[in-house]
Amino acid sequence: MILSLTTCTEDSREALRIAGRRAARRALQHAAASPLVEIKRETTGKPYGVRRDCARPIALSISHAYPYALAFASTKSRLLGVDVERIRSFSPRIENVFLTPSELNWIKAHSLESRDIWRTLLWSMKEAVIKAIGTGLRTHPARVDLTPILSGSSAICIHGYRLPATVYAARVGSTHWMAAIALPPFGRYTLS
Repeated sequence: MILSLTTCTEDSREALRIAGRRAARRALQHAAASPLVEIKRETTGKPYGVRRDCARPIALSISHAYPYALAFASTKSRLLGVDVERIRSFSPRIENVFLTPSELNWIKAHSLESRDIWRTLLWSMKEAVIKAIGTGLRTHPARVDLTPILSGSSAICIHGYRLPATVYAARVGSTHWMAAIALPPFGRYTLS
């Protein structure tokens, strides 16, 4: 599994798209061990990569938040999600919508000064999970429970099902969080 981070100097939609493609191409080239890669899209819009000399798809996820673009690629896992977010505050109303009760308790165990940092991390991790399963925000973020990961386990819960997960999370500079999630194949993810 390969993560590729790049920056762009211009805060525009087009500049971030180009930076995201640059990060994706670099991640795909390393994952495929070949410079001959192409970025394609599924009918749902989810990106993936292919080597020009091999039909097998390479899992890919891309995210950007100025000035960063991040891509995650793997030849081993088909279910990848990545997200990069600027650290920000969330209103209590929004926080109560996207966090589970146990995640809210976890946040409340931290100092007031650090809570925005941890809320942003949880949002970024949840967004990476719903990208990995391919549903986007059609899956309500509160249906993704990160409590097992926060407790030191290598699992998450989606719609009440506990699944093994490989999770990478890190601060990017002093202003952003990034999260990357790899899930094993799990039948079909459905919306409920």
